[in-house]
Amino acid sequence: MASANGTWSQVKDVLRDVAVDKALEEAQTSYLYQQLYEEQKGLRVEIQDAGAKHVSATEKEKAKDSDNDSLDEFEKEIENDPELRKIQEERREQLKEQFRQKQEKLSKGFGHYDQMDEKDMLKMAADTQYVVVHFSSNEFKNCSVMDHHLALLAPKNTDVRFVKCDAKKSPFVTQRWKIRTLPTLCVVVHGFLVDKVIGFTELGNRDDFPTIALERRLAKTGICFLNIFYTLIFFWNLTFSLRTSFIKKKQQTFFLTFGKCNF
Repeated sequence: MASANGTWSQVKDVLRDVAVDKALEEAQTSYLYQQLYEEQKGLRVEIQDAGAKHVSATEKEKAKDSDNDSLDEFEKEIENDPELRKIQEERREQLKEQFRQKQEKLSKGFGHYDQMDEKDMLKMAADTQYVVVHFSSNEFKNCSVMDHHLALLAPKNTDVRFVKCDAKKSPFVTQRWKIRTLPTLCVVVHGFLVDKVIGFTELGNRDDFPTIALERRLAKTGICFLNIFYTLIFFWNLTFSLRTSFIKKKQQTFFLTFGKCNF
């Protein structure tokens, strides 16, 4: 009886060890399977994210290429636009005419600051659109200061004739135009006196004023910076033409895309 009990005890121990080993094996297998599943799941997510990023980058590149192609096509259409070509041709002819007129004016003394006597100055002013006459005297230092600034302005404003006259040798004009202070600038348009700059009062009331101060003062009369007006007109026409052309192209694209749809 004792021997049988001992044998059964040994059998139970063996069975218990087998059950424990089997349970441990099942638990380990289940853990490894779960770990493998999680790793595969994470790898799948990474692959999906990478694929999405690749697709997104590809779509962006395609959209960018499409935008570049559209821009290139639009630029080509603008270059071949008849309205723009017409404006460019008109501007080209305008520049040629301005260059011709400028050369003609330079040959007549425009772009230079010269001294003239009373008689020649009056004759020239009667036949010239814009003239600035500086009545001066060699006895006054401020007249030399004004000479310096006018010599700088003359090449920049070739639509205006800049000259100076000796006040003592011009009694008729100084009396008629009431020149009592030196230096005095007289702005003459088509032979008529329209404005005067007397001394340095409007130029900061000092003799070291910058040239731009005198230029701005003369611009108030309307005789300087005249080319800016024509430049603004050109860019306005160009902008309007480009805007009109762009709207037309957009309308054509819209009708070609949606014009045949039945809503």
